Amino acid sequence: MPLRPASIADASSSAALSIETWLGTYLKHGVSAFFADDALETFTTAKTARLITEPDQHIPMSENAKVRTGSSGSPHA
Repeated sequence: MPLRPASIADASSSAALSIETWLGTYLKHGVSAFFADDALETFTTAKTARLITEPDQHIPMSENAKVRTGSSGSPHA
């Protein structure tokens, strides 16, 4: 699996993956408003973009998935 450094263009997908991973790891029996609000406030595109631009951060991104865009413009595998 080839890895590369994250770029600003990766901020939204990285934030979405962070939410998915956090919820799947820590919330096994539903999501309360408290935890949902915390995850949505913590894992934002803007915060992820700022983290990506910090010089002391190394955020690898995988190049293993190819996403195509259908006629509707929606991504699909």
